[in-house]
Amino acid sequence: MTGIAFIITTKNTEETSLDAISKTLNSCIAFAKKQAIHIPNFVVNYGPTGYSKPEKETLIPKITGLVEFNQNENIQRLYQMADNNLLDPLAKCLSLNWFILKLVYQKLANDYHRFIILEAGQTLDEAITQTALFSTNPAETPSIYVPKKQISHLTAAESKHVFFKRDAKAWGFDSEKTDEILKVLVNMAKHMQDTYDNIHCLDFPHALYEHLQNHHLTEEAALQV
Repeated sequence: MTGIAFIITTKNTEETSLDAISKTLNSCIAFAKKQAIHIPNFVVNYGPTGYSKPEKETLIPKITGLVEFNQNENIQRLYQMADNNLLDPLAKCLSLNWFILKLVYQKLANDYHRFIILEAGQTLDEAITQTALFSTNPAETPSIYVPKKQISHLTAAESKHVFFKRDAKAWGFDSEKTDEILKVLVNMAKHMQDTYDNIHCLDFPHALYEHLQNHHLTEEAALQV
C-alpha cells in the first residue's frame, strides 16, 4: 500500500465544466504538496456526455486516470428515462461501483490504504484535512469515513419531525472495506431503482447513510461541507 488516492466524481455538463474539476484538483494537489507526498487523482465522469478531445488534452496531463461511462448502455438508458438531473444519484452510484470494480480487477485497489471520494467543485479546507479521513497513515481499525449528521435547518413546526441533514461531498473508505463498499453501492442502486417514481430519485447521501448503518463508521463534523 502506497498511501491515499482521490476519486473525483463529476457529471460533464455545460454547467459543470472542467473548471469544477480544476478547482478540486488544485485543492488536492495543494494538500499533497503540503504533505510532501504524491497522491493519485482519478476522475470518474458519470454523465451521458463525454469530454471532447481538447478537454481531455487539458485534463489528462493533470490526473492519474479518467474513466467515462457515457458510452455505457445502462447510463444512456437512464438519461433517456428522465430529463435534467433527476437520475444523477443513480448514475453516480452505478459509475462509482463500476470504477471501484475496475480497480479491483486490475489489482489496484490494494495499492492504496484509503480512497477519498470528492465531488467536482469541492475544496479542502484545513478543518477537513485534519480529519482521520485525510490521514496519510493506515488506520489501526479499517473504517468508512462519513460526515457527521446534522439536524436540518427546518423548524419543528415546518417539518413536524426531526430531520437530519446528510452530505457526502467528501467521504471515503479504507481499502480493507472495498468489498463492503461495493455491496453498499449495489444495494444503494437497487434502492434508488425500486423507489424511483418518475418524479423523485433518492439522493446519494441519504442512500449512502441508510445502507451504511450496520458498518463500522467514523463520523466527523469537520467533513460537513
